[in-house]
Amino acid sequence: MASDEAKAGAIGLVNDFRTRGLCVWGAIRREQLADGLIMRINDPTQISSRASQLCGAASVVYNLAQADPSAYAKLAIDLYEKGEGKVKSLTIKPSADLRKTAVPGGNDPADWIALASLRDSENWLFTYHGDERWKVPFFGGSADDAKAIQMPHTVAAWFTSFGYSDVKNVTNLLFTKDWDDVRDADRLFRSGYKVSLFIGANMLYVATQGDASTIPDHWVVMASPILSSTNHNDPAATISATVYTWGGVRDVHENPSQKMTVKQFLGNFYGYVAAKP
Repeated sequence: MASDEAKAGAIGLVNDFRTRGLCVWGAIRREQLADGLIMRINDPTQISSRASQLCGAASVVYNLAQADPSAYAKLAIDLYEKGEGKVKSLTIKPSADLRKTAVPGGNDPADWIALASLRDSENWLFTYHGDERWKVPFFGGSADDAKAIQMPHTVAAWFTSFGYSDVKNVTNLLFTKDWDDVRDADRLFRSGYKVSLFIGANMLYVATQGDASTIPDHWVVMASPILSSTNHNDPAATISATVYTWGGVRDVHENPSQKMTVKQFLGNFYGYVAAKP
């Protein structure tokens, strides 16, 4: 977590940015971006992908804002003023089409410019606009949803490019993982690694937490250890954990008073990407 001094330095960058006139991102007002950045520098959990499906990008940018708020602020400012930004070894250059596109409803400009740019810079076939909709039968959503989905190898590559070491990609796209993988993710988290879990979003809602998913469709970031109430093989064993997702830190499902069983968790757990700061 960044110190107050580090946050103050990042806020200084944003306040300097307010006074300038350069802009290559016509659909975002400078004041909007500055206000959103300061809010997220002070509280990185405000970074949200709820309206964009850019949860993999959010999991990486959230960790950047926590660890190095000035690098986070500079990335967004450079994207706005120059049309490209850099974090460590990764140059992020969104397409001209994306820079012309209005921010889709429900997205804060500070989130959109960072998350959509990161995702768009990886696309060699698609441009992610967030405003054009076509059905993709496999994913059951739109083509833009499919374009926004961040595969584990991409999330792992982002962590590496952002300067993390010992990046571990322990995921599966077709089959859920088992308790040994949960235990390993927990061990890495306790050792100081940043751990993004690849899940089926069913687990986040009480109404669907008992429904095993057919594909992974969401990334969350571990915010606490994952605890089991008893031996994980006990049918009555329940899970306790908090995660960062959708602009906040919350219990792994929406109602912490209604416990999730280990079986329910594993029915929506497709592994993790972990990285050492």
